[in-house]
Amino acid sequence: MKAMGIDVSMQNVDVALCEDGKTFYHGKIQNDKKGFLEIANIVKRSKVDLVVMEATGVYHTQLADYLYEKNIKVSVVNPLIIKRFTQMKLSRTKTDKKDSILIALYGYQENPKLYKPKSEEENELKSLYITRKGLKKDLKQTKNRLHALSKRSYHDSFSLFKLNQLKATLEEMIKEIEDRIRTLLKTRFREEYDLLKDIPGVGLIGIAGIMGMLGGFENFENPKQVSAYIGINPSKRQSGKSLNLPDRISKKGSGNLREQFYMMALSAIKSNKACKIFYERLLENGKSKKQALIAVANKLIRQVMSILKYKVKYNENHISVKKVA
Repeated sequence: MKAMGIDVSMQNVDVALCEDGKTFYHGKIQNDKKGFLEIANIVKRSKVDLVVMEATGVYHTQLADYLYEKNIKVSVVNPLIIKRFTQMKLSRTKTDKKDSILIALYGYQENPKLYKPKSEEENELKSLYITRKGLKKDLKQTKNRLHALSKRSYHDSFSLFKLNQLKATLEEMIKEIEDRIRTLLKTRFREEYDLLKDIPGVGLIGIAGIMGMLGGFENFENPKQVSAYIGINPSKRQSGKSLNLPDRISKKGSGNLREQFYMMALSAIKSNKACKIFYERLLENGKSKKQALIAVANKLIRQVMSILKYKVKYNENHISVKKVA
């Protein structure tokens, strides 16, 4: 088997090959359509069986889709998986060249799951979710400016009018996007929407994130992978006697989804029976409120993933009896 590893950045990609366990660096290629054609030609000429790259925001998607359309086997891997593979190989060097070589080696040894592009509806849902997130941030900043303006001794009526005008515009845009999200979910993701809408704490935007950003967990084998992907998994910090600090979440991965699940957890501890009992039990066992909320966010991931996987309706009386550590 021969694998190609690609380290993707905004302007360029670094390409390496691995055959029979031996790796060699090929070179740097532009991250554009001309470069995509060059990579496809290398795959054909070198008889590459599998192309592997990391999921790097939006920079990998065009190349991955291009190779898929050319019937080239491609795999897009969670960066955390590549990082752990790198640590396992005891590699301390961090360069684009070295990364591409390690990605090629990972592809050769692990033969990861093949990439499947998002559907048009999933891409739209993802775009709507991200756009709404940005507009909500703009709205918050606008409200802060209005508040600051109201506290000034000098009354600036024109700026006040314009900021209120902007606030109204942003609110209307957010409403329109939420209406479009609701329509899209009810028409294109009806089954998943009907299953998830009954889970207390999840909500419309939560479902949009799950289906648009996470693809309904299609590319995840278990909840731990999802937690690691969005960076809400516990990260232990201990080294002999010199370092023994409280555990924290890794905060690696999608910040948008991490915040989304945290906000969903805040709602779930009030309205979701299983999460509420779980949260209270954690507090009784000495966990801080923040630690307990993070644990609830991870429980929500398990709840949602299980309901989607087994196609069962939410049952508030189905409470896990798993003991809290």
